[in-house]
Amino acid sequence: MKVGNLVQVNPNKFHYGDGMMGIITELFPAVNDWKETAMVFFPNGKHVEYELVDLKKAEEKECHYCGGNCPNEPEDSEYLCDGFAGDIDGLYAEETN
Repeated sequence: MKVGNLVQVNPNKFHYGDGMMGIITELFPAVNDWKETAMVFFPNGKHVEYELVDLKKAEEKECHYCGGNCPNEPEDSEYLCDGFAGDIDGLYAEETN
């Protein structure tokens, strides 16, 4: 894992953010009883430190129109291709039903 990766917190009743997705903002080496850790930033503004074993890299989807990162961008992103933004051929209609 590296800084900038989109990750998902593994389910565990003792963790904040079970199943939530966030972005790694910092990585830290193992210290004493802690394994390698990462600071994860969540959309709600919280930063939480996790051991890397408690995170999994989120599956990023590729755009059916341009092959880019469109499905992983916010709805109002300036980086959406026109095909994805308007779903001109209905390629995503089935995924939302």
